[in-house]
Amino acid sequence: MRAHIPPGILGLLTSGRGVFTAREAELAGVSAVRVERMARASLLERVGKGAYAATDQLAAAGPWAAHAVRSRGFVMSRTKHTLAAGWSAVALRELPCLGAPPELPTAVDPSRTGSGPQRTRYGIVHRRDLPCEHRGSYAGCPIVRTA
Repeated sequence: MRAHIPPGILGLLTSGRGVFTAREAELAGVSAVRVERMARASLLERVGKGAYAATDQLAAAGPWAAHAVRSRGFVMSRTKHTLAAGWSAVALRELPCLGAPPELPTAVDPSRTGSGPQRTRYGIVHRRDLPCEHRGSYAGCPIVRTA
């Protein structure tokens, strides 16, 4: 399948560690219509609102690696304050895990307080107060870390 993905998108997938956003594609000269056409043709899978991964890469990845890609896409599709949390942060750090990953990525938005978690088709966001010392980044993706 990869042969049908244009070089510009392949470059975005490489630089984004398996994920790119529609905005990044637009800046690279790939129209939103073309990205959507590739998603309808099952060359790309939407992993967040406006975030995409290569379908064949997700299919070839192990369950935890695929969860990491979906987690990265979910966090990239959210506000700049959202951080991958829990098992999603573990998967992004490529730490060894037993069993199956959770069905959906998990993230924390420390910029808001609210009435519990927000569940979307791409992941779950918890609104929690999060001290700055627990906010980090791994491989370019914001994650919750230990202090």
